[in-house]
Amino acid sequence: MAQIEHVNTLGNFDHIKHVVDAFSHIFYIVNDQRQIVLSNIRFKKMADSHKLEEVLGLRTGDALGCLNAKYSPYGCGSAHECKGCGALATITKAFNTNAKVTSEAQITLEDNPGHQLSLEITATPFVHNRRRYLYVSAIDIEEKQRKEIMEKIFFHDVLNLMTSMQGCLEIMESMGAEGRERFFPRLKDISNQLMDEINAQHELVKAENNQLVPNVMLTDSLQVIEDVKRKMSTSKVAEEKAIVLDSISDKLTVKTDTLLLSRVLINMTKNALEASGKGESIVLKAQKISGGVRFSVHNNAVIPDQVRFNIFKRSVTTKGKGHGLGTYSMRLLGERYLNGQVGFSTDKKTGTDFFIDIPA
Repeated sequence: MAQIEHVNTLGNFDHIKHVVDAFSHIFYIVNDQRQIVLSNIRFKKMADSHKLEEVLGLRTGDALGCLNAKYSPYGCGSAHECKGCGALATITKAFNTNAKVTSEAQITLEDNPGHQLSLEITATPFVHNRRRYLYVSAIDIEEKQRKEIMEKIFFHDVLNLMTSMQGCLEIMESMGAEGRERFFPRLKDISNQLMDEINAQHELVKAENNQLVPNVMLTDSLQVIEDVKRKMSTSKVAEEKAIVLDSISDKLTVKTDTLLLSRVLINMTKNALEASGKGESIVLKAQKISGGVRFSVHNNAVIPDQVRFNIFKRSVTTKGKGHGLGTYSMRLLGERYLNGQVGFSTDKKTGTDFFIDIPA
């Protein structure tokens, strides 16, 4: 990491240190280089640092162990991935406008890529000894965010499925036995989707609480993508679209949790289908790579710049408010529980590929 200027201003804030340590929320002060010059106990505990000098001079992402801060030798705020950082945007805007700024930020931790800090950050400018600083406070909003997601995504999707089921049953009531038989496959499909939605949310809650136990077994790579295609082909989002298995896919033996891997690939497939228009195709592929197998899902759309930097964060989406768990759960399940590497590439010429690399 590049040399950060020496911070020698802590003494100027000693008179308020005992006050900020009494705060129940995270609090720290940064100078105009975004370096921390004072922090309270709550911040140091979140940073897993109990010695004050370990935090002083660092920037927010460096102190908290942000994954993106490690992508550049210059640390927090300098990596390509930092362009979408809510914490950086809040602090920068407060300095640029000389006004109080509040916004949400999600920070992915380097030592636990499946976990994110969800914070509401407020930055307030002030001047001390002719130098500009910010008071920065942060509130943990993870529980609030989880409840909002459950209401806007889970309950919304379940209610839609239940409405479809109710509609089928009402039509069947007015038919004879012979006519009703035509609706049984549709009812079965809705029932399967309903169970799948409930199971997916149950898995996600257990995964976030570190309660998920992978069931590792030997499985066939082609069988995995064939099963994903079969399950997704009957979904509503696949209507008038095609799911294709790449002809150069490799038949390989993989040691992994098949159900969790399928869940990751189903989310990738759903994401690709939602990004595709009528008449378009998406492509599933399994291919041998050095050290393992890459499973990928391709579509022709391009992810916008404002989204791609935060693509795996909770509630980030290209599809409007009320979506966003799909990409988040890809990384949570794929990296924390399958020991894989989840990523994507997007380009105007080639489209978008989401992938997960599973070690051999």
